[in-house]
Amino acid sequence: MASQSLSHTLKPYCETFDDRHHTAYEVKTGKMLSRASKRLGVRSVTKSKKKNWDDYFTFGFVRHPYTHFLSVYLYLKKHKVVTLDFASYTAQQKETGYSSLADWNFKGLYDRISDADGNIIVDFVGRFENLAEDWSYVAAKIGLPGLQLHHINQTVGSEMRLSDYYTPVERKIVQDLYRQDFEMLGYES
Repeated sequence: MASQSLSHTLKPYCETFDDRHHTAYEVKTGKMLSRASKRLGVRSVTKSKKKNWDDYFTFGFVRHPYTHFLSVYLYLKKHKVVTLDFASYTAQQKETGYSSLADWNFKGLYDRISDADGNIIVDFVGRFENLAEDWSYVAAKIGLPGLQLHHINQTVGSEMRLSDYYTPVERKIVQDLYRQDFEMLGYES
């Protein structure tokens, strides 16, 4: 997951580091609503006297909903949290209200970077699909130009061939789950 790579790369530069990362809205308002660990690149990465949200360059990274959902599945399967095949897992998630995502208290990526009214509240939204380029931009903006992104928990490209996992049934389930991401972030379904 790119979030682990971002966290690992930025940890040495943080004033404080909390493994329980929260949505941008939670950080901005101080209303910590999440029930479990979240990863989001919204925090101070320089030792400074900044006090307010607006004093910082804030950012978050998103990825295509199909690859995000599959990445979560492969991560859970790798760590033996899930033993089901992808079709069964996807059907189970629909039946249980997306229980494996419920631990993160979100049902998409858009809500990680938006406020309660659905407005994007980070300064920059990077895309996993453009990770190297977008990371270079972020690193320069936060005063760490040239900082290389560590690659943690990287999925092998051959594991992520969508056609090996998705049938029209799974696509429809993920489209419903990530409807807001498809619409608001401009991803094609």
